[in-house]
Amino acid sequence: MRQELQHFVDMLEGADLGGRALSVALATDLRNKIYPSPPFLEAREKGMSSILLVRLYQQLQKEGDFVTAAGCAICLQTERASSDLTLVVLAKRMWELLAESFPYVEEAAADYEFLGERILDIRDFDQIPEGLS
Repeated sequence: MRQELQHFVDMLEGADLGGRALSVALATDLRNKIYPSPPFLEAREKGMSSILLVRLYQQLQKEGDFVTAAGCAICLQTERASSDLTLVVLAKRMWELLAESFPYVEEAAADYEFLGERILDIRDFDQIPEGLS
């Protein structure tokens, strides 16, 4: 898991702010729609939320939806760090990089919608998870 998170952080470091902003928008949409759902809440209660997110991530990749998969990866790595203290330092770095894109998230979400994709729920996109700021 540490190597996966390190790889993801490396990719974020190489991404432009617009790409990071879209990933934040997609991650926020996922968080706002899936996290309050009974299946996710049940999985989290059982310590299985990361497994649920891994399955979603793999399904998105299988479907070729790599942009949404990047947003899912943010959620996945954040969930993993919440239960594995050895990942917190890397997860903090991930969120530092993502926070740099916060000024561009609303524009990225609007562009995504304009291009014919769905409307993203980006409420509270600038909220860094507790312990990772």
